[in-house]
Amino acid sequence: MIYIKDTYATKTGELWDCGLSDLLKEVIANIDTSQVDAVYVGNMLGGVLNEQLNLGAKVATIIGRNLPVVRVEAACASGGVAVNQAWQALKAGFYSNVLVIGVEKMTDFSNEEVARALAMAADNTTEFNNGVTFPALHALVAQAYLNKYNLAPAVLDAVSVRSHQKAFADDKAQFHKKITEDDVRASAMVTSPLKLYHCSPISDGAAAIVLSTEQTDLELAASVTLASREFALADRSDLTSFAVVQEAVAKLDLSELEIVEVHDCFVIAEIIALEDLGIMRKGQGWQEPEHVKVNVRGGLKAGGHAIGATGVKQMVTLAEEMRTHQYQLGLAHNVGGVGAQVALNLIKKR
Repeated sequence: MIYIKDTYATKTGELWDCGLSDLLKEVIANIDTSQVDAVYVGNMLGGVLNEQLNLGAKVATIIGRNLPVVRVEAACASGGVAVNQAWQALKAGFYSNVLVIGVEKMTDFSNEEVARALAMAADNTTEFNNGVTFPALHALVAQAYLNKYNLAPAVLDAVSVRSHQKAFADDKAQFHKKITEDDVRASAMVTSPLKLYHCSPISDGAAAIVLSTEQTDLELAASVTLASREFALADRSDLTSFAVVQEAVAKLDLSELEIVEVHDCFVIAEIIALEDLGIMRKGQGWQEPEHVKVNVRGGLKAGGHAIGATGVKQMVTLAEEMRTHQYQLGLAHNVGGVGAQVALNLIKKR
């Protein structure tokens, strides 16, 4: 069995005084690395924006020991997939204690530079090279969803409001401002029907966990990652559900799920996630579930979305919440692209 031993997350937001190295140094300084015998790093944009590749050597230098370090890139799912790879290595018996870090530094760059870098996670033949952005792709998904279930765009607004309410009390969240549905409607149109307050922000941040074969109170009971055979959105027969997520979740027993962190890069992504995971019925994912706590600290939408850090930060949030409130089963749902790759990490309280 594989257990969660130690956790830490930086604040997520516009961290002007921190570079990529500073974020790595902060998480490593707040984790006991003395027993760590390998490191997995989730990062998407270090080479594209920060001009820093070879993060393995960077991390080993900060820790101060020669270590096997693997950098994992899976777009926005980089952190969750890094957790999966570390879990597999531990299950195989290669290591006893593995440090998983997720990190991203984005806010030093213009919106145009960041948008272009993020768009590289789309298919470069049919999407990226034709100028398609992720807000535009998710807008197509949102429009298809609203049309399919005959819903007004206003259903998206309530999801944004809930996210900001949940982030308000979290001192490490990017936004500490409660908003109303009127605020959402008054925000700038990004790409119809998505407005500014329907979108997660550009963020900096890092998070870390230590996975171990040594028993603790939290077990990483299962970890599943799948990439879709339908990379581009144009390949999909249905834009209102992500088949790769449904296939991945079929490998898990979520009947007693109490808390979930879903990948809400846009509010429509949260809606579809709740339906694909079987938490809400089709056409009802915009409502708040009664039986499962969702994105209790505001998710990506209000808590912030430091791309490579997100999947690991989800694990930190779940571990802290499960230890505080004694939830017995929690799930981290981390997605790369528009449902192009998914990592599901299931935690059990022991």
